[in-house]
Amino acid sequence: MGYVDKWWNDAYWVEKVLPDTPDHPLDADLKQKKSVMNMGIKRSFCIPKGATSGQIKDVFCKYLNDNPADRAKDSDVILGDALDAAFPCL
Repeated sequence: MGYVDKWWNDAYWVEKVLPDTPDHPLDADLKQKKSVMNMGIKRSFCIPKGATSGQIKDVFCKYLNDNPADRAKDSDVILGDALDAAFPCL
């Protein structure tokens, strides 16, 4: 399973495990936890078909060079931010 595939798989399970429906409303604590989990899971990038792992690496490195203050973030968050910036869904 690839990195992006895992994100979608994780997002699916967060929704399955913590559904927030009128029949099963979440309390404030669980809503907060779900929100934090989804922040790292759901993204809005669309990697072009045919993009190579080398291109993804270049996007990541360029993002770090352009945003040195973000280096303290977790690497999965940085990668998500870099992909969001480089490959927005139109």
